[in-house]
Amino acid sequence: MNAKVYGHRHGDQIIPDSMIAEAVSAVRACTVVARSKASKAIKDAVLESLSKKGWPGEVTLDPASKISITSMKDKIGLCFQTGNMSRMYADLLKLQAVYLRGSIDAAIFILPESECAKLLGQNIANCDRLRRELEIFDRAISIPLALIGIK
Repeated sequence: MNAKVYGHRHGDQIIPDSMIAEAVSAVRACTVVARSKASKAIKDAVLESLSKKGWPGEVTLDPASKISITSMKDKIGLCFQTGNMSRMYADLLKLQAVYLRGSIDAAIFILPESECAKLLGQNIANCDRLRRELEIFDRAISIPLALIGIK
């Protein structure tokens, strides 16, 4: 698979290049073909590659709840979304909350670009839509993000 990096609030510049490179190389190493019902296999392959680079599994945001983000390493959060569009907003809110608490300084958000999302199913979260909407909510979503679009 291929990947493209975009920034929100200079996240692509704030996050160390080495960490962005780890995420991009994990996406590029994925050999799963984008097609209907392949979302879990893609996500599993990319997360397995990231775990070998020191990215741990899910991180719970609050001990009293089951709310979590995909991973966190060296004060950089990570969310990977290949599910329904509504989950994209939930992940965005979780990252913003962790950022406002001071637990992370920025985050990487991996999700398919619109063409890839169409291959995975209907109403799948996609990077193109997130980029457009981050422009609208620029003041509300203050966390610096490096968006990695899967192609």
